[in-house]
Amino acid sequence: MRGAPSRSRSLESLRSASAGMPDGTLDTVCAEETGSEEDLYEELHNSGHHYSHPRGGGEQLAINELISDGSVVCAEALWDHVTMDDQELGFKAGDVIEVMDATNREWWWGRVADGEGWFPASFVRLRVNQDEPADDYEAPRAGAREADDSGPEAQSCKDQMRTNVINEILSTERDYIKHLRDICEGYVRQCRKREDMFSEEQLRTIFGNIEDIYRCQKAFVKALEQKFNTERPHLSELGACFLEHQADFQIYSEYCNNHPNACVELSRLTKLS
Repeated sequence: MRGAPSRSRSLESLRSASAGMPDGTLDTVCAEETGSEEDLYEELHNSGHHYSHPRGGGEQLAINELISDGSVVCAEALWDHVTMDDQELGFKAGDVIEVMDATNREWWWGRVADGEGWFPASFVRLRVNQDEPADDYEAPRAGAREADDSGPEAQSCKDQMRTNVINEILSTERDYIKHLRDICEGYVRQCRKREDMFSEEQLRTIFGNIEDIYRCQKAFVKALEQKFNTERPHLSELGACFLEHQADFQIYSEYCNNHPNACVELSRLTKLS
């Protein structure tokens, strides 16, 4: 089925495939990524190449139907996807990816160049006019990039992408701090109260230097928040924080080296009634 000539499907056929399904809006692009709704409307109707951000629901069913019929479904990468996993597909922003399996809402299987693998669906937006070959698309788009890279729209897109990355870094580090706090205050502190169950040496073996890591990470997150530009997030210089704290991150070596001993001790304790 993959080798058969693909049947071209237009926006109308995609819409009809997802008719009656509440989530099936194929001609919508994320406003937060490309501008206001008015700008999106103009771009959608003036551009020769249209895309839609994957939303799941009815649209996802329509995508799977096209794929199962042997049609080629293409999507454009919004961000770089760098991976060391052989099962994941790496690509750069702007690459056109052939979507081969969209059964899972979060992770799709696709192909770009000579590689195949899984990739996060949120990293791409679908081409609405699926009848345009990827080869025909790449040539004019490359020229448009050269012409528009210095334009206000291109700069706005880059600023939004950078803002998304910065927000993700801050969100991830804050969540990590919460997990560390739960371990230190919810487990280590409570275990110390039960001297009849755990000796201090056992706790050091089980938890390693997790409390030192907690203190280190709190200082790191505080530094990140001080560098965060609330009015213009894309101008936040978070990279300086990583450079300033790079020596502090060596604290994880002790934790990682102790991990096998922690596993052995926990395994031994679970056998005791």
